[in-house]
Amino acid sequence: MITRLILLIAAASAIGCSSAPPPSPGITVIRDESQLEAAVGKPVRIEGVVANTKKPQLLGIAIEMEDVPVSGRFGVVRTIDPRGKRAWAEGILIRQLYHPELVVRGTDPRRLGAYYRLVDPLTGENPTAHLDE
Repeated sequence: MITRLILLIAAASAIGCSSAPPPSPGITVIRDESQLEAAVGKPVRIEGVVANTKKPQLLGIAIEMEDVPVSGRFGVVRTIDPRGKRAWAEGILIRQLYHPELVVRGTDPRRLGAYYRLVDPLTGENPTAHLDE
């Protein structure tokens, strides 16, 4: 009886009753923008609610979402709209500085200052964010 109860609980948690999987060993979990500076250059997991901005952001960092196949004609693929939902992403945290002498007027919409970016250590690209379920 107890074995069946344990199996039932394990099955319920595997179906999606929990949130994101635990982070990989050695990864710092960041849930607030104030923690970003201390984690520059380290492997991190950022977690939070995706901002409702033109380009989705998690803790002020632009994120990419996975494409999902949509049934129908021509095998259409669409990107999940994550705005307002909890999500997480893992990668190496990089800080980019924008100085007056590096920015050509009218070519970059960013303001001068420091910006953070996540990088997949294997590809050098932005890692894909995942929705908490």
